[in-house]
Amino acid sequence: MIGIRTREELETAALLLDQGSPDKLRLLTRSIIDGLCTGRLASRSVGHPLGFVCFPVLREGLDGLCVHAWLPGAVPPFTSANAVHAHSWDLTSFVAVGSLGNQLHTAQEHDDGRYELYEVRSTSQDDEIRPTGRRVDVIGRPVSRERTGEVYRLPAGAFHLSDDHDAAPVVTLVLGTGRPDLVNLIVDRPGLAPRRTRRTEHTPDQTRRLAGRVRALLA
Repeated sequence: MIGIRTREELETAALLLDQGSPDKLRLLTRSIIDGLCTGRLASRSVGHPLGFVCFPVLREGLDGLCVHAWLPGAVPPFTSANAVHAHSWDLTSFVAVGSLGNQLHTAQEHDDGRYELYEVRSTSQDDEIRPTGRRVDVIGRPVSRERTGEVYRLPAGAFHLSDDHDAAPVVTLVLGTGRPDLVNLIVDRPGLAPRRTRRTEHTPDQTRRLAGRVRALLA
């Protein structure tokens, strides 16, 4: 199987993630990357503002599957003063290479909060960031570190921060299931004007080169 191209294949990937089958999930991740390297899987990678390369695989309705890769020097890091954020989708992720720390945060909303919540509306090309006027304080919990071969889950609406994993390469297979009743939120200093953060869509050649770096890690 070269990549994921049908709803049935997406459901198979979801089942493997639910079962937590590391060998099969690693093979699936490798098959996706192989498809990108050869051009048999037509998808362009994107430089994400949070510092990783996203290889989109399939998007159907509220569900989406992709490969995320933190590759040294590939994507400029996010420049916000605070990258604590909450997704509008339930996230299930398999760590194929490296280790990744996730720190959950509690956001306590009150008028004198140190930070402000900003709504993020994303397209394939950019993120529109709008102030909500909602002030919060955020309290971090202990970091949970997920290592190669492990599956972890983050529920929609959970504020969290992924660590810098010591600049070592990390590759994850990610399934997102959208929640239409929620929005994407990010925590930043208060009073910022609405703005757009550009996502860098790579050319087919750039995508193949980046996929080649990931394939070497999966060898």
